[in-house]
Amino acid sequence: MPIVDLRYASLSNAGTRRSHNQDACASYPARDATTFQTRGHLFIVADGMGGQGVGDKVSKQAVEDISLMYLGHVARDGPEAAIRRAFRAANEAIYDIGQSSQKLRGLGSTGTALFIRPEGAWIGHVGDSRAYRIRGNRIQQLTFDHSWVWEIARIQGIDPDEFGFQKNVIIRSLGLDAEVETDIEGPHPVEPGDRFLLCSDGLSNVVSPDELGAIVSAFPPDEACRYLVVLANLRGGPDNITCVVVQAPDVPEASRWSGMLQWARSTIASHFRAKQTGDTSRELHVYRDYEFTPGKPWSIPDWPRHFD
Repeated sequence: MPIVDLRYASLSNAGTRRSHNQDACASYPARDATTFQTRGHLFIVADGMGGQGVGDKVSKQAVEDISLMYLGHVARDGPEAAIRRAFRAANEAIYDIGQSSQKLRGLGSTGTALFIRPEGAWIGHVGDSRAYRIRGNRIQQLTFDHSWVWEIARIQGIDPDEFGFQKNVIIRSLGLDAEVETDIEGPHPVEPGDRFLLCSDGLSNVVSPDELGAIVSAFPPDEACRYLVVLANLRGGPDNITCVVVQAPDVPEASRWSGMLQWARSTIASHFRAKQTGDTSRELHVYRDYEFTPGKPWSIPDWPRHFD
């Protein structure tokens, strides 16, 4: 359903053990109804890899290239083609940087972007940063971690948490190879009050999904971001921490039904095209689905009580 006005916030922090912040994030909200209809809102998180003085530049490159390429082509090409082109351009630019010097070989960046448009929410994703949707008392992971652990778990049909290995061994990232496969999914239906969380693994590795859902659902986006970063640092802050929280507004009942009707028409048309062409990329994928207890999350271990 169309959502022109929404609340959003972002926060990035180096953590307690890193001297440099190699994460990057950006928000490009549509400022009016016309802009929303043509390009929608864009939010993105990237986690750079390549050592001090390089990783931060790579993540910024990913954020800038994806954002500018998408915004420059979506009106003409449509969302899916524009997202794919944007991630391809970012991958090529970062790969070229890595090939320019032997010392820079192997650098890369994750990239996870949320595009909220009239027909719903789209996700573009490479790496192990994450996108979640929080609705009611459920938090759903909308992205697949492109890591060794998750790939082995997928092959064996088990939960990745059953492994005791490190989760940050990435097998797909922007710039690692000359070409990259981008996960593109959408449009996901957006309902009044839905909240989305984009984050780097510096947050998701130390704060559990049910805790993420409880915090994001309990506070306005700016406060939620602040609490999430503080909690991650209280748990050691071993990596850079970045989060973007987006909240769809609640709307009057009449507007809600009107929006649902428009979304339904768009979804039916999209599914019809998918069946005709064999394209299933628009099917909704939820990689993990957790239930949490709604309300103020005072019971979370290590809760920063000096903020209460």
